[in-house]
Amino acid sequence: MRKSTVVCLLLVLPSLPAWAAKSDWQVLQQNGDERVALDIGRIGRLADGNVAAWSRLSLGFDIPDVESGVRYSTIEAFNSYDCKRHEYSTLKRVYLDGKDKVVREETVAQPRSMLIGEDSFEEKLLPEVCQRRANAPLVATPKPVVQAQAATTATPKVKQVADSQQVDLPGKPRLIDLPKIDPSKVDNPEPDETPKSATTKSTSPKPVASGKVKNNKAAGDKTASDKAMTDKSAADKTPQAKKEPERKSTAAKPPLDAAMLNALIEKSNKAAQAAKAAKSSAKDKPANAPDYYAGDVSRAEIERQLATFGPRRNKSQSTKNSDKQDMVTAKAITAYVPWSYSGKGSPDNWAKLSPDNHLCGDGQRQSPIDIHDGIPVDLEPIQFNYGKASYSEIDTGHTIQINIAEGQSLRIMGKTWQLIALHFHKPAEERVNGQTYPMVVHLVHKDAAGNIAVVAVLLEPGTENPVVQAIWNNLPLEQGMVISPAEPLDLSQLLPEKRDYWTYMGSLTTPPCTEDVLWMVLKQSVKVSPEQINIFGRLYPNNARPIQAANNRLIKESR
Repeated sequence: MRKSTVVCLLLVLPSLPAWAAKSDWQVLQQNGDERVALDIGRIGRLADGNVAAWSRLSLGFDIPDVESGVRYSTIEAFNSYDCKRHEYSTLKRVYLDGKDKVVREETVAQPRSMLIGEDSFEEKLLPEVCQRRANAPLVATPKPVVQAQAATTATPKVKQVADSQQVDLPGKPRLIDLPKIDPSKVDNPEPDETPKSATTKSTSPKPVASGKVKNNKAAGDKTASDKAMTDKSAADKTPQAKKEPERKSTAAKPPLDAAMLNALIEKSNKAAQAAKAAKSSAKDKPANAPDYYAGDVSRAEIERQLATFGPRRNKSQSTKNSDKQDMVTAKAITAYVPWSYSGKGSPDNWAKLSPDNHLCGDGQRQSPIDIHDGIPVDLEPIQFNYGKASYSEIDTGHTIQINIAEGQSLRIMGKTWQLIALHFHKPAEERVNGQTYPMVVHLVHKDAAGNIAVVAVLLEPGTENPVVQAIWNNLPLEQGMVISPAEPLDLSQLLPEKRDYWTYMGSLTTPPCTEDVLWMVLKQSVKVSPEQINIFGRLYPNNARPIQAANNRLIKESR
């Protein structure tokens, strides 16, 4: 999100009327216990022209909050969607437990715009959100939580202390600024040990009626800094004085010296960290929890994975490495460059654009490949259950994508794979024995476990294809615009008569280049007219990823 847009959002939205619509959650995707839903009752337009909507990810298991130890299983996010740029940013998150009770709320102070990736959860939400943009009311962002409001309220009251410095009113424990101390004097202090300097000072305290330490000008062994420390300790009340308020004495308590105070602070911090670690590890990991559950990754990393509705790869590393990774991520977003097929965002740079894209550079089973030297075997026939299907059409800024309604599927390897979307590339990304094709259509499927299978249908010049023509007839006028035609598509007309195929394990051909994708490339191509090829070429003359190394992968083919 551009800086000017963020400033506009923050300045204008607080003045808009409150959101009064009722929640109406609609489940858009479900894999086992995991559900993604959109609140179609609360979709509105923001002042910058983006569309605002609430979405919900129900995990199906509990995750402990690292700060409080309270467990939550659902995350709701208030997002701003840029329908034209195919981007979104999260403005607020709400964490709920199994009974839909709010565990924690947080408002994002600096929203960051993220490109919506292919086959991501947000990609499922975007068409539903954007098609309701025209009739959506003008809305404001939700009221921030108390912590967020504190930043915009008036400066809190302050009080004067003995050293004439201003400090915040008591709320959370605060650290006291002290002169630099020799660390060798406070190494591993025990609770009942008193540093030598403190013992020396406490042997003969001077009684004073007011309870304050009197300056002794005759004491030549005291430096100016020692005097300032003594005055400050007396004025701020030492820990001993707080523990025994009922004791009345005319003798002043011996002040803590800097070494003892530093030691106590350090010991208190270590104890707090140990207690937090014990609390977060007290609960056993649920049997059905995924790899990104918790434990050895930072809180920021867990929430980045979950609250943006994209369970990502598990980063099993130390807290130090996690913090380093978060810094790299923040740096990458600050210098944000969207992925594309040319310029700074070209395929050669995909892995550098975001840590999530690392497989684009170091993956060993990437797609597309040049298909050759396949092993001819009796492959199981692909059982296509394609027919007429309702669909929506969107220009993503990278291709023309068709999102397919439920009911279309294929069966292979004993599993049913639902067709969720199809899209086009020019030229075809796959090669066969070095031969290139003018275009290809990729039909993307998922099974019940979320595994991905892609069927590639190579397109060659010939007669006009009715399915492709229907898609071209409904091309959106702008990127990000969603069209939902009334007439369904007969997807069986996208398939050739003979359905022999090559198969191998590969990846998505767009960031984040996720691997473990089952590829099935049909041997017989489908004809489309030269005019149909040229129409797509006017929009996307080259949106194909270069050929990737096969790395001795096994390729099987129908004989």
